[in-house]
This record gives sequence, C-alpha cells and structure tokens, in this order.
Amino acid sequence: PDPEGIARVLAAGGIEEIITFAKCHNGFSYYPTRVGVPHPRMRGDPFGDVLKACRARGIKVMAYVSFGIDGEAGRRHRDWIQMFHPGQRPFSKDHFISTCPFTPYLDKKLLPEVGEIIGRYRPEGFFFDTMGALSLCYCACCRRAFRQATGHAIPEKPADPGWALYGQFRHDRGMAMIQLVGDFITSRLPGAVVGFNQ
Repeated sequence: PDPEGIARVLAAGGIEEIITFAKCHNGFSYYPTRVGVPHPRMRGDPFGDVLKACRARGIKVMAYVSFGIDGEAGRRHRDWIQMFHPGQRPFSKDHFISTCPFTPYLDKKLLPEVGEIIGRYRPEGFFFDTMGALSLCYCACCRRAFRQATGHAIPEKPADPGWALYGQFRHDRGMAMIQLVGDFITSRLPGAVVGFNQ
C-alpha cells in the first residue's frame, strides 16, 4: 500500500475515522505478528504504516479483525471449526473457515492477537466482523457446554421442543462473550470503540 497517499486522499475527503485490516478472513495478519500468521506476501507493516500516516493527518484508525472466519486457525486446529450441522466439519479450499469462539480459539488465538495489536499500535478501537460465530454450532465444546448448562443435547430436528432453550442459551452465552472481549480491550485501551458486526 501507499500509506502516505491513502492518508492524503482520506484527509482531502474530510474523512475523520477509518477501519483498516489487521486480520482478514483467511486468518492472515497485516502487520508483523508474533502470535498470529503474517500474510505470506506481506512486506513491511501495512497496518502500522497506514495507522501512522493517518494519525499524522488527524484521522482515527480502528483495527479490522475477522472474528468468525479465520482460515488459518481452522486449517491448523480442526477442532476449532464451527459445525453448522451435526457430524459435519466444513472446510473451505479458499480458507474461509468459520471458527467457534467457544473453543480454545478465543483464548489461544483471538485475544492474544487483539492484545498484540493494542500493545503495538493502540488503535482507537476494533471492528470485529463475521459474528456468524454466534450462530448454531454442534462442535464438541458447544455440545458439552449446553449439556452442562441444561442437561439436554443441542436440538437436531426442526420439531425438537428444545430449540427455545437452546436459543436462549446461545444468546446469553454470546452476549457474555462479547462483554468479555469488550472488557479485555477497554481494560487495556480505555476509551476504545469496540464494534461487532452481528
């Protein structure tokens, strides 16, 4: 990228804030990460250079992080893949693989990446995309958590009377997880804006 050119055009257009890539759906980071997977064709520090150039012109920068799709995480940790149907583990050749935040993915991959971005760049905030991560999931972690919480198995058939119970469980657990991520960020970056595309 041309960070100076980007910042110049944005400033000329009166832009006050941008969201720019820190991690994409393929799971590649656009900065020299030590905890994630750097884009294999990356040179330098695209995220950091754009952030620096924009800040020099008074433009706020938020980090874009693909939350619910992380191809590299899914490719390297099949047990982190979100299962939309019982017994199926979707795997995409283009590495757009949905990940379940209720597996170790959140604590072992996503939060360390977010912490690294905060420590290195202190952006004005984060925008988390692909929150389909909060949809139906039959992975082992989700099955175990639902059974522990309710004593029931996750419903599989449309006529199963347990759907309302599972829906409430998913909602409550999802909101608690969003709160956890938000608190993780704001405790390290007071005043940060945190958005979830849900």
